[in-house]
Amino acid sequence: PHWNPQGPPIKAPYLPFPTQMLVGQQQQIVSALAACPEVSSQLSAAARMVKKVLAAQGIAEEHTVLYGSFALSQGLVAKVAAVPLHQSDLAPVYITNRSDVDFAVLLPDGMEAVTLVNEFIKLGSESGGWRHEQATVVPRFAVSQWTLVSCRGVHLDLTCFLEEVAFRRFCQRQAAFRDVFWSLRHYMQATFNSVGGFAFDAYIYMLKAFAAVDSGSAITSFQAICLGLFVLQHERRVLVPSAHWLFNKFLSFCCVFFGRRAPSRKGFKAFRAWCGYQAVDLSGGGRFMHRVGQRARAELYFVLAEEHCQVPVEDWQNVLHNIDPATVCAAAHTAIRDWFDGKDPATTTRRPPNLREVPVAANCGTQPPRPPTTSPNPAPLLSPSAPPSSKPTTSAPTPATRSSRTLAPR
Repeated sequence: PHWNPQGPPIKAPYLPFPTQMLVGQQQQIVSALAACPEVSSQLSAAARMVKKVLAAQGIAEEHTVLYGSFALSQGLVAKVAAVPLHQSDLAPVYITNRSDVDFAVLLPDGMEAVTLVNEFIKLGSESGGWRHEQATVVPRFAVSQWTLVSCRGVHLDLTCFLEEVAFRRFCQRQAAFRDVFWSLRHYMQATFNSVGGFAFDAYIYMLKAFAAVDSGSAITSFQAICLGLFVLQHERRVLVPSAHWLFNKFLSFCCVFFGRRAPSRKGFKAFRAWCGYQAVDLSGGGRFMHRVGQRARAELYFVLAEEHCQVPVEDWQNVLHNIDPATVCAAAHTAIRDWFDGKDPATTTRRPPNLREVPVAANCGTQPPRPPTTSPNPAPLLSPSAPPSSKPTTSAPTPATRSSRTLAPR
């Protein structure tokens, strides 16, 4: 695989294939991978319920953040480079049948996270809906993350912050991601008109499919999307506005960046785009930078967000903190062979796996909806002193970088 990001953007692109054919291919991908209407309505209902519970507990609206794929689907970002985005310019959805609802909350003084979680469990016991599944507590960063599951299989990830500084940093990182996301979609649509917008949307869904199915949970959908956006930032010569073409570039980048390469002085320049030497900065147009630390095997940061919040370098949030480069590289090689098989990625009609038909593997995401139980047993309340299934960790958790299902929004 060869990844060459050099070259200026094409101002007047020539489309070697009929526009209608390209649009049809992208629409097929979105139709195959997008969530069904039932899942979309269930996620919307769950989000409304969560907002009501949080408001009833006296949590101010400015201390509540909806994030993840469902937040993107709601079009919460209204501005890119000070230019408003109209609803007609946005993709209708970016969720799959595996998506969940993700909320971050700054708890009021004196309130414990387990108290808030028990309110959801009480509500679930009354309506036959919610039960506690898992918790991750990180005392060092004053944050805990909780996973609740409804009887229909909808997962709610609740990230509870005790300190306002940590909450503001989280919000700034999420805002930085959304700015990059929408600015690149705007670039694709401005360059290729509606074809570019369709290609971008289908590209995002293919990244999600790779994370959920092809990678074997070696990479989360958020990590895959961040890397995919970085590839798009550097692929200035987009020859064909096709999701297949962009996805092939993403896989080639993963093969090179995460490949096993022995450093050598003679060939040092050839290894600059390698995770062992370089980190990725997704903000400010995207760039390679020197690695910040050596604890993780790969690094990706939103440097402008970290600098804006004046975060010490040792506390920067590494999006790729738990990634296994060798596994991702092998998955990328396999995907290139299985999806493209040496064909031109711009013309291939191979469709990605349908997430509605693929069995749910561990840590892949939300299960498809299942019928409600008729006589659910009341879920036991959690003890503030010892929440069940809690896992103290030493590294900073972030809903953007978790390897388990409780730590990665879909």
